[in-house]
Amino acid sequence: VTDRSPAFWRPATRRGSPAGRRWTYSPGRGTVARVSDALPELLELLLRAEIEIAAQLTGRDATGMSTADAVRALDDFGHVATQREPIVETDFTLDDPMLQGILATLCARYGAGVQRKPRRRALTVSAPRTFVQSALHPLIVRMGAHVEAWHHARIRALVTMIEESTPR
Repeated sequence: VTDRSPAFWRPATRRGSPAGRRWTYSPGRGTVARVSDALPELLELLLRAEIEIAAQLTGRDATGMSTADAVRALDDFGHVATQREPIVETDFTLDDPMLQGILATLCARYGAGVQRKPRRRALTVSAPRTFVQSALHPLIVRMGAHVEAWHHARIRALVTMIEESTPR
């Protein structure tokens, strides 16, 4: 560690004494944007995607829908689909752990079953085929695009910070 360490890095301490060459990130110092600072922005994009899909399925205008309306509409769509057709198992293979968590949360939100079978990477969703094809799959595709763009923006910002911190 040299004198040119960025200002937002500080030496780690143990019981008040310097811990030598270990350094830890100190959030709130410097110009590094924390991940949690960008989460409301990402959440807004994900909820907007949910509203758009619900509006598309119900034939309503997306601008007049709230998140609660969208969740209710998607949940109702799932219940109607369950009464009309049998529940089938559909596998979703998602590489991004964040998307896997989002899929599991959405399934719980709409009452669809989700599980990971032993020795398999895919998540298995138990829901009517119409619900998966018309609601869940388009929703995951849109949300996936938003999550990917969010990841890329964070990486671009990190690369810029690394370039700016390079000694000249």
